[in-house]
Amino acid sequence: METLEKLVDQHQENLPQFTTEELLEIVNEYNCGRCKQIELDFPIFIEHHIEKIYRHFDKNRYLPKDVAFVQFVIKNQTLNASADIQEETVEIEKAIWIDGVDNNRSPNREEVAKNWTKKHASPWRQHHVLKLIYMFEKHKTEYLSLIDRRFSELNWPSIYMYALPTKPNCNAPINEIPTSL
Repeated sequence: METLEKLVDQHQENLPQFTTEELLEIVNEYNCGRCKQIELDFPIFIEHHIEKIYRHFDKNRYLPKDVAFVQFVIKNQTLNASADIQEETVEIEKAIWIDGVDNNRSPNREEVAKNWTKKHASPWRQHHVLKLIYMFEKHKTEYLSLIDRRFSELNWPSIYMYALPTKPNCNAPINEIPTSL
C-alpha cells in the first residue's frame, strides 16, 4: 500500500480518474505476475523514445524526473501498441462470446465490437495507463537509471544539472547569480 500512497501523492494531478478498488486490482495483478509484459516493454519503450523523452525532460526541466516521465507515459498512453491492441481484442472477443451466450444466438460481431468500444475502450485505456504508472513506480530507480545511462551514452548533457532552484535567492549578490546556463 505504501507504493500506492506515494503514487497518488506524487502524481495526483496527472493520474486518470480511478477508484481504490481499481488500484487494488492493479496491485493484485502485479502480485500475481500478470504485469510481466509491461516490465519487458518499459526498457524497449525507453530505448525507442529516448529522443522524445529527452525533449520532454528539457521542456519540463523544473519538474522532478519521475514526474516528467509519468507525464510522458500518460501522454503516450501505451508502451506497446501491438500488445495493447491484442489485449483489447481479447476483451472484445469475450464480449462477443458473452453476447452469444446471453442471447442464445450467434452474435453480431461488428455490433458487439462497436458497443464494447463505445462503452469500455476509454475506461480500459485509463485503467491501462494507471497500471503503467504503477509499474513505473515499482521500478522507478531502474527505469530512470536506464534513461540517464542512455543520455550519457549519447553524450547528451544532463538537463537537470543546470536547473535553477525552485526558490531562487533574490537577495544574492549579482556575482553569485549564474549569467549563462
